[in-house]
Amino acid sequence: MNADLQRLRDLERWIGWVRLGAVVFAFVQIAIASSYPSDYRIWAWITTSIFAVGTLVLLWLGRRAWSRRG
Repeated sequence: MNADLQRLRDLERWIGWVRLGAVVFAFVQIAIASSYPSDYRIWAWITTSIFAVGTLVLLWLGRRAWSRRG
């Protein structure tokens, strides 16, 4: 693996960890907030959960060993 490709893979992994931290932050914000209009809290949880699943998938894909063609 050349240096540029390794740098890009490291950057991809770093962005994945930053996204994971942002999802944790969003979960905490939803949990402590008390000023949601009616029925908005459930939608906040659903939306954040969808982002969490996407973040975990991207983090998993970033950690896989890909061939040059992949």
